[in-house]
Amino acid sequence: MVVFIVVLTIAAFLSGFSIKEVVAFVESGISTVSEMAVLFIFSVTFFGVLSDTGMFDAIVDKLVKRTGNHLILVAIVTAVIAIFSHLDGATVTTVLVTIPTLLPLYRKLGIRPHLLVLITACGMGYEPSALG
Repeated sequence: MVVFIVVLTIAAFLSGFSIKEVVAFVESGISTVSEMAVLFIFSVTFFGVLSDTGMFDAIVDKLVKRTGNHLILVAIVTAVIAIFSHLDGATVTTVLVTIPTLLPLYRKLGIRPHLLVLITACGMGYEPSALG
């Protein structure tokens, strides 16, 4: 984060912008992302508390019984959830729906969480508007 802030600030000054203009850029940027930041803070806290209290344990146990050792089935389900949750075009929705929901299942089955992130990112690569 620090690198982004420092590099962009230096670039703005080198481009000839005044301190007032740079401050206006910062205020505009903060106002643009503040709602999303609050959403992330809330969702991480919410899903963290739910996970710590064991809220997802029953669902994960049922999913583990159904999938068994079929890791490919888990990957396909992950892709389908990521694609459908990304139909609105928002990365935030996709990440907040897919990752907290499936991470306990991946942990229970011993699947590396990197695969969950990779499949979710691939699901976000699908762009419904590209179809016309």
